[in-house]
Amino acid sequence: MTDGAERIGTGVAELSDAGLTLYAHPPLVSEAGLVREAVVRMTSTAADLKDLADALRRADGGVELPLGGWVWDGGVVDVADDPTFAALVEDGEGQVMTYNIGRGAKGRDGAEQDQLDQVAAAIAAGEPDVVSLQEVHEDDIPILLALLADQGLIYDVEFAPAISEAEMEQLIADARAEAEAKGEEFNEGHYRDRHSAYGIAVLSVNVIEDPQVTELPGGGESRVALNVTTEVGGEDITVVNTHLTTDDEVPDPPAIPIPESDYPDLSPQDQQTRAVFDLATEADGPVVITGDLNQDPGDLADNAKGYGLDGRIDVANDKGEDTAGWSTIDYVLTTPDIEVDGSVVLDEDVSDHQPVVVDIDVTP
Repeated sequence: MTDGAERIGTGVAELSDAGLTLYAHPPLVSEAGLVREAVVRMTSTAADLKDLADALRRADGGVELPLGGWVWDGGVVDVADDPTFAALVEDGEGQVMTYNIGRGAKGRDGAEQDQLDQVAAAIAAGEPDVVSLQEVHEDDIPILLALLADQGLIYDVEFAPAISEAEMEQLIADARAEAEAKGEEFNEGHYRDRHSAYGIAVLSVNVIEDPQVTELPGGGESRVALNVTTEVGGEDITVVNTHLTTDDEVPDPPAIPIPESDYPDLSPQDQQTRAVFDLATEADGPVVITGDLNQDPGDLADNAKGYGLDGRIDVANDKGEDTAGWSTIDYVLTTPDIEVDGSVVLDEDVSDHQPVVVDIDVTP
């Protein structure tokens, strides 16, 4: 190590005439996330600070270092006492993606497990800080994480099963029995990589904390919401991810589903939407709702108005841009303390849904 080097968190920094070099070695783990082997070289000029901050988040395996101290001009700079540097690293800006990858428990549209490289490529194309996935199997998660790591994106992850592994096995057995009873050939290929638990997941480049899984009302196929706390651009946010039912028929007479609903006179889809709104309004601070909500923008607006959310939670992505075929049913919704800087629907063909990416700026 050269003169002027200081240890910072879980990494080592060297300052020399050649510039600033950061070294981080696995299997170290810090409060900022997983630390992977990387070397980032930057010139030691103030003009490169923004590039340095970006490199810390993204370069060569997804470096994540706890920025409590920093080597600069031969000394250690405490980020908390350096507002210029802190503003560059923790600016509240980032990207949120929601993506139904089409690995449905029953449906025939979407990705097979051997196509997860295409899913990873779609995610990497957006370089999101937070990724909310729907229709994903538990066994898919380590495959996706490894594929993303190969592209320099390191994510923490939380998975929430809507259908357990045992329930998936029973679902497959029932489908086989049904095919045999009808004299049809059972589609072994479709189910070969669908034996693990099935549900939704949240990925984040920062640590995920306080995960909570909520079973949603409405009956039919089990549906859940997953809410977690993580950081975007140094600011804490709550992410609520879900995948709602397509059942929009009001029961007659109204039924009390399991779990018991506070809205039994509404359709199962509307009951689940209101339950997700409950989770969002109970959270502290900035909130992002993500997911396949299976309803068009008009119906979603009616649900928000009926719940009393006018102006409190808004659709962040372009409501006129289709996300599944000719429909807009995949959303990122934000609270007013999150500024939306733009959105895009990526053109990918691995699923029957498209990834939706929204640029956000979180107000501290």
